[in-house]
Amino acid sequence: MEDWTETIRPQVPGAFLNLFGRSVDRPGESVFVALAQDQSTYRQLAEMPEQDAWYRKLLEHIEEEPAWEDVELEQSPA
Repeated sequence: MEDWTETIRPQVPGAFLNLFGRSVDRPGESVFVALAQDQSTYRQLAEMPEQDAWYRKLLEHIEEEPAWEDVELEQSPA
């Protein structure tokens, strides 16, 4: 993730939040959440050749391809 933060993130405009953690119920499984400021920013990132190259390098270091879920978040009043 350090490589992504140093090389890809600076090319992504606007707000972007990364969260990383490990599953409590499934040892060895990690969870990564990436939140872009809007769908346009997310799509721009997804279409970057540099992002694709980074992702392909990531696949060399993990046991199986990650599961992906696109989610639209809504902010609820506190």
